[in-house]
Amino acid sequence: MKIYLIVLLLVSGIFGITVSSIAIKNYKSNAEINIHFILFLMVLSLIKLGTGIHFIVFKKELFSDFFFESNVSVLALTLIYCYLKNTCNENYAVKTKRILLHSIFPLFYIAISIYSDNTEENNPKFNLTSLLYCMFFTYITTYDYLCIRITYKKFLNEKGKNKSESKFKIIQKWANFIYHQIIIITFSPLLLYWFKDSKGMEFIYQPTTSVILIIVSCKIISCPEIFYGYNTLKDKISKNQQLTLKFDSIWIYSDKITPNKIQDLTLKSKIDPKLIGYINQIEEIIHQNSFFIQSDVKIKNLSLHLNIPMSHLNYIFKYHSKVTFIELKNIIKVHYATTLIQEGYLKSNTLNCLSKEVGFISYDPFYKNFKKITGTTPLDYHNTIRANKEL
Repeated sequence: MKIYLIVLLLVSGIFGITVSSIAIKNYKSNAEINIHFILFLMVLSLIKLGTGIHFIVFKKELFSDFFFESNVSVLALTLIYCYLKNTCNENYAVKTKRILLHSIFPLFYIAISIYSDNTEENNPKFNLTSLLYCMFFTYITTYDYLCIRITYKKFLNEKGKNKSESKFKIIQKWANFIYHQIIIITFSPLLLYWFKDSKGMEFIYQPTTSVILIIVSCKIISCPEIFYGYNTLKDKISKNQQLTLKFDSIWIYSDKITPNKIQDLTLKSKIDPKLIGYINQIEEIIHQNSFFIQSDVKIKNLSLHLNIPMSHLNYIFKYHSKVTFIELKNIIKVHYATTLIQEGYLKSNTLNCLSKEVGFISYDPFYKNFKKITGTTPLDYHNTIRANKEL
């Protein structure tokens, strides 16, 4: 097995397992990726990862030929059928019995394949290849027909459905995309079988299915309406749209605060009469953004800019603010970042550029503060804003 194929198997397997593991958190509320599809993605990913690891450890292929591997991989077609059935019919409940019932034939078929493969090594005259091919062909065409019938009935011939509905269009495009990928996975071994004696045929099916697995995984993580689910995404968009910079929750206007230091008691009598004016000055400069997005700005700079004694500013942030000066800077920078994202800054710039644009030294502190303040990552925030424009 060539080294590039081993790498491809490992990458596709790990990538697929990672995506399916993350997606499983929202499967109950995600009509686009339900438990059947997650199982399909997990099964295919484990086969790829297992094949790559097996060759590294034992220096030989896990499957004797591509046709046998396709027999195992195509077991996932049962899960795709259940997935489409569940996606197109909300009353189709997820039941283990149903999955097992549809898995009887493919499991029986795989058992015969294993028996035939082992028997042929000891008895070359014993050959069930033609019979297995006919069974394989029957299984593939039957379930492909069932999948076509489901998607046609739901998306092409359903009367009374509002075809302009965003959720309907999203599921329609996603189901069609998945179905076409499955067609390639299931029918390619039927074609390759007739050229199985040709040199290099074993290096065609595995790369093809591995690339498809990577494409499907990339499609999931690049489409927030698929990754989160339509309803969950709408909730996230609604929350993100409510992200505004509010100062009422930052400042403490009470004059009944008792300082714990003598010098602070002296400052209290000077600052209390001017407190609201000081805060208004600070808020005014906050709205300008340009001052606080300087990476090296300090409270001393604010003091000089506003012509307010630095001791007074220190007192305000100590006794009349729920956040420190540094925390306030980070809040302003993150809020400015959300504004730039909403305005489409990331269409022509990277997240690293954004972090520097809003005043962070590097991406790492920007990422940590963005997630801490907004409750989501910069990329997720960008995806929800982008999806909102498309919905």
